[in-house]
Amino acid sequence: MHKHKNRNKNIWLWTLPILWMGVIFAFSHQPGRDSAQLSGHITMYIEGLLRILGIDPSGMDLVFFIRKAAHFSIYFVLGILVFTANYANRGKIVESAVVAVLLSTGYAFLDEYHQSFIPGRSCQLTDVLIDSSGTFTGSAACLGLRSLKKHVRNNKNA
Repeated sequence: MHKHKNRNKNIWLWTLPILWMGVIFAFSHQPGRDSAQLSGHITMYIEGLLRILGIDPSGMDLVFFIRKAAHFSIYFVLGILVFTANYANRGKIVESAVVAVLLSTGYAFLDEYHQSFIPGRSCQLTDVLIDSSGTFTGSAACLGLRSLKKHVRNNKNA
């Protein structure tokens, strides 16, 4: 019974990165005009926050920063989700990080290729590099936390 329960947990954990890939796909499937409009709304909000903090945002290319930060962030989350699902299934820390980076980077390539078919969008290798950086950072954070947890547990038992 216990094994069956763990298998269901592991299957559930793999649905999370798959659902997150669906979120990424939905953002990528937006025509260029819609994507630019969303970035514009977020930019206006951040400009307002910066002004409240006494920072003059004029001269800053916030749209560029926001778009690239979005790439990094959504793939950071994907890296964490894939790492977690693989680790729960296999229990190997380094392998989980490698799988997360490779799988998520592969998806980043497919995602950018997909965008080349969307009106007003294009396939950008620089975006794949940013996505990969997010994935690597998310996976590295998981690897570091898992290693730290293992180290602390081993020192408590020593």
